[in-house]
Parts: sequence; structure tokens; C-alpha cells
Amino acid sequence: MDDVHEIQKVIARFANSFDVKDWDGMLSCFTDELYTDYSDLRGAPPQTVSAADYVKSRRESLDHLKLHHIVGNYEADFPDSNSARCRASMVVWRRGYCGMKGPRPFGQGRSGRDKSHPVGLKESQDPERLENSGP
Repeated sequence: MDDVHEIQKVIARFANSFDVKDWDGMLSCFTDELYTDYSDLRGAPPQTVSAADYVKSRRESLDHLKLHHIVGNYEADFPDSNSARCRASMVVWRRGYCGMKGPRPFGQGRSGRDKSHPVGLKESQDPERLENSGP
């Protein structure tokens, strides 16, 4: 159970880093490279990106928004002694500006399916849409 708790802490730190704009904290959640798959949201093909580029793109697209991530329903397993996988559900509330005068109301994200991150989570966001694909 200690390993599962450590995985949950990494996923919580990842989610909270968006909300408090702790981009260095987000970076600390990843290996040097990570696999992303936004095909279900944006039609973009899956790709491997550097953790630094991933965090940079999240910062550039989300830094102006107020965010609140809620994560739970962790399902962790350990395929071998050197790896772990975790599936978790995530809901994202966001408030931002879309070229309108005044704030856009908070919107609720939607849950999706995991397509594999090195730390066992998948996070997809598009500031122009009120959708989120969580693990």
C-alpha cells in the first residue's frame, strides 16, 4: 500500500500544480519524456514529448486561467518490479477569458480514458473548450 500511496501523491501534486501555477512542481512529476495522446479530444496523433516541452505548453495555454482539479478513483497495479500503472478520474473546473468582456464561468471537465503516461496519468486540456480527458 505504501507504493500506491506514493503514486497517489504524485498524481495529486500533478493536479495541484495546475491550480497553484507550480510549473516546476509539475515538471517534477515526470520522467524526462512522456507519451501523450490527445486524439480523442483534438485529433492530434499520439507523440512522445519532453517533460519540459509538455510543461511549457501547459503553462502557455493555461497560466491565465483559474483552475481547480479534483482527482480520485485510483486503480494502481504493478506489472513488474520496475514499473507501475495507475488509472484515476479527474474533473477540472476552469475560469478564464475567451475574448468576451468579463469572466467566463467555471466549466466542468469530462472524464476520458488513459492512454499511458510514464507516471500513469493522462491529462489533456484545451483552453478553448470545456473538456478534460483524465486518466
